[in-house]
Amino acid sequence: MNGKKIYSWFCTQRLKNVPVSIELLKTKAKAMNETIAENPNFNASDGWIQRFKRRFGIRHLKIPGEKLSAAPEHVGPFKNYLRKKIEELQLTHDQLYNADEIGLFWKLLPEKTLVTPEERSHSRQ
Repeated sequence: MNGKKIYSWFCTQRLKNVPVSIELLKTKAKAMNETIAENPNFNASDGWIQRFKRRFGIRHLKIPGEKLSAAPEHVGPFKNYLRKKIEELQLTHDQLYNADEIGLFWKLLPEKTLVTPEERSHSRQ
């Protein structure tokens, strides 16, 4: 697998502030390899990932949970929207739950991301 192609994809994702996990990188590398039929024996092993990270200076950073929290200015409008939706659907309190309290993990963002050597934090903001 040509590392420069996957590195280019990786840099594009990081410019968009997309968190890139090792599993996502492996999946994308395998898919790119299949598309270009470069190496039929390629499997994006842990060894390949380690060499790829070392070659391009990629490292892991922890993503702070608070950065992913809701913006305060959106809370009031959302509460009004939710109140109207509850009335419209005639929901009871038993039919509501707080996903923040129970830990809803469907489509959970990763706790860490791979970053380029130039990045000092997980976000380019």
